[in-house]
Amino acid sequence: AFFELKASSTSNRGHDSHLKTDPFLAWLEGMAEAMEVLALRDHQNEISLNPVDTAMSPMAKAMMQGFMHRRLKLASKNSFIFDQDGSVLDGNLDSALDMIRTEGVVAGVFYRLVFEALDGDYRRAFETIARHKPMNIVEFASFLAEDWPDSRSSILRCFVENTRYVTVSQEALELYRDSYLHTKDFKTGSGSRDQSQISRERWLAFRSDMFAGILAGKIQMDQALPKPYIVSDDYGFFQVDLNAANPIDIQGYLEDQASLELAEAELMAMKIARSREKVLIEDMDDLSLPAEIEKILAQGNLIYRGKQRKQMLERAQKLQEGFYSGYASEEGLNSFVFHSISDL
Repeated sequence: AFFELKASSTSNRGHDSHLKTDPFLAWLEGMAEAMEVLALRDHQNEISLNPVDTAMSPMAKAMMQGFMHRRLKLASKNSFIFDQDGSVLDGNLDSALDMIRTEGVVAGVFYRLVFEALDGDYRRAFETIARHKPMNIVEFASFLAEDWPDSRSSILRCFVENTRYVTVSQEALELYRDSYLHTKDFKTGSGSRDQSQISRERWLAFRSDMFAGILAGKIQMDQALPKPYIVSDDYGFFQVDLNAANPIDIQGYLEDQASLELAEAELMAMKIARSREKVLIEDMDDLSLPAEIEKILAQGNLIYRGKQRKQMLERAQKLQEGFYSGYASEEGLNSFVFHSISDL
């Protein structure tokens, strides 16, 4: 199970607070980094953001300073939600997908959910994790609100405010930026009070409307995130996301898999494209197509998911074999466990 868990991440970039990897890896690593932020809060006298260990080489010291700046300072300030991690004051936020696949964002948001929305009751957070096994920070926040109704409003507000409503609506990107920049311009004397006030009121009204909808269960916190519904064929020649693909690609899939004539395949593809403009496709209930076409599409999605599962298990097996290869024998085990300092 451990290796299947690790194999659920498809990132090949390694990881660090500022890197955009995949939502699952960012979730795992971000949780751990949130505890580093907690350590900074509770043990400020024991932690320095400017290490002065004279035994360090200048290169090692610079690397450590950068590491601690990212892991502690930027994550604690929630700076990773911005396009330039807060280094450029332009009000530009990351996209919804980039936020949830950046572990520094996860660290900042997870920390605030547990130690602000839950008042530090981390046991409730870990109970939710154990019960639901969330695969990203949005799932965690949703499950957390579901599990602890007495804190539901605080949990939901904490998440959407600290991600600036970007996972809820793409409008948030422009509204927040305009409010930020116009307010900044007014304060520096290069903009008008009226423009600043108009932008600010639009942003506040948007936040109020969005949160009311979320609290009432009419708006989903993740509705701005891409939700692929991918169909494939047995051989992997086709791999088409019905929620994002060009209608021509959907048409090609239907011609091949449903043996439709050109005109009929084109018509079905256009119907799918029109349907996803109203609601993203999560299953065949979201479409109104002939039963035989829906059956083929549903089967294509099962084929795709089966291939993904098979690939994950193959990665897990390779991880397991690689992990244990160094101490498959008693001699190897002794070498791995009982190495001396001189070996390091």
